[in-house]
Amino acid sequence: MVRILRWAGGSLLLISMIIGTMSDVPRQNAPLMLGGYNVLATDFHIHSFPLSWGVLSPWDTVIEARREGLDAIAMTPHNHTWVAKIGQWFSSACSPGV
Repeated sequence: MVRILRWAGGSLLLISMIIGTMSDVPRQNAPLMLGGYNVLATDFHIHSFPLSWGVLSPWDTVIEARREGLDAIAMTPHNHTWVAKIGQWFSSACSPGV
């Protein structure tokens, strides 16, 4: 009986992960023009781990920003820049034509 419950629980977990991954589509923002200027969706104060106050790694932060439909982000670790450099590298490595 325990074996069946473990198998069923594992199967439900796997199915929910697959469905969640397939349904996670990045938000597409319509281009916004104000006074003849393109307006970008941005966040100029994002922390990531380690050695900062964030929860996500630099590469996960880039992925989450894309999923949220942001055009630009600024990683703002305190007293060091290597986290932002990793995010910049990952963003350019994953963006075709950038």
